[in-house]
Amino acid sequence: MRLAVTAAYGSSLHAVALLHELAAGGHDVALALQVGLFSPARLRAYARQLGWGKLSAKVRARLALGRFGPSDEIAPMREYLRARGIRSRTVARACRAVGAQYLRVSSLNAPRALRALREAAVDLVVYAGGGILRRDFIRTPRFGVLNAHGGPLPAFRGMNAGEWSLFYGVQPTVTVHFVDEGVDTGPMLLERPVDVPPGCTVPQLRGIATVVSVRALLEAVEQVAGARAQTTPQPPAAGRQHFVMAEPLVEVLERWLAEGRTPVMAARDFAFPQAAA
Repeated sequence: MRLAVTAAYGSSLHAVALLHELAAGGHDVALALQVGLFSPARLRAYARQLGWGKLSAKVRARLALGRFGPSDEIAPMREYLRARGIRSRTVARACRAVGAQYLRVSSLNAPRALRALREAAVDLVVYAGGGILRRDFIRTPRFGVLNAHGGPLPAFRGMNAGEWSLFYGVQPTVTVHFVDEGVDTGPMLLERPVDVPPGCTVPQLRGIATVVSVRALLEAVEQVAGARAQTTPQPPAAGRQHFVMAEPLVEVLERWLAEGRTPVMAARDFAFPQAAA
């Protein structure tokens, strides 16, 4: 199957892992589309989501990674790459290693990105970040776009879904789904739980979830390639869209994790109460 992989920035380790692992699995990895970290449209979108203060801190942290070593959040992915013998540490180098075309774009929805996707005749896009996708992008690959959402669907859509699920006492879960034009509302393929080790911090939890996401996406690609994918539609009213978790709530969650609190409910057993008509 002919594949493309997206990446949110040049040192995206989970995009690197996907490029190598998909190629090692015998797939034709034709293209990687990497979004420029400092494109104006992307900065404005992140500012709306995070606020300028958090955005500035995020950019500083991203720039510091190469100088000060891995943070708690990326340490699990670094260990995954080491264990798998993957030496690439940038998307561009991974593309050279697997023979894929590398293209840096201002947006995944930009004409240049769409043209490259069409010219590559891609069957399936494996989404590893890069911003909100529009209709033209979603409809270009023959089978669509696969995304690994960081929380249980359909209940926890949107941002920081893993943290929000844990906040509600629900087992954090990665859900692989086909992308549609809604916010994490596309048909679901599979879900995999995210372990919460004793004393785990929020950044460590995010890093663990990223490794689970890579493995889940690899599994989902095999299902699609083997015509074994069975999807489950999401009822539109079955979940809630979540936004960036406020710092005071993150601090509460950190305290709970330090105290050894664990999830009390499986994702399949949780549902938000429906509003009265």
